Amino acid sequence: MKLKPIKTEQEYDEMMNWIDEQFNLRTPPDSPQGETLQIALLLIKAYEDEHYSIPAPDPIDAIRLKMEEKGFRNKDFVGKLG
Repeated sequence: MKLKPIKTEQEYDEMMNWIDEQFNLRTPPDSPQGETLQIALLLIKAYEDEHYSIPAPDPIDAIRLKMEEKGFRNKDFVGKLG
């Protein structure tokens, strides 16, 4: 596998397929192929961070969601949070 920065979805898919093959072959991490695999994983992460990033949720919305999931209401926290 020739390693280079991933620029297209097709390159991403090809790299993912190669990584899959290496995992299926149980490539040892300390082998030359294993070192190449580690670099490939870093390239995949960089591409995913740029193209598939998931923004952090709004903290207030996250609290409201958890309250709803647990069945809490605002008045349940009166006097406890100040």
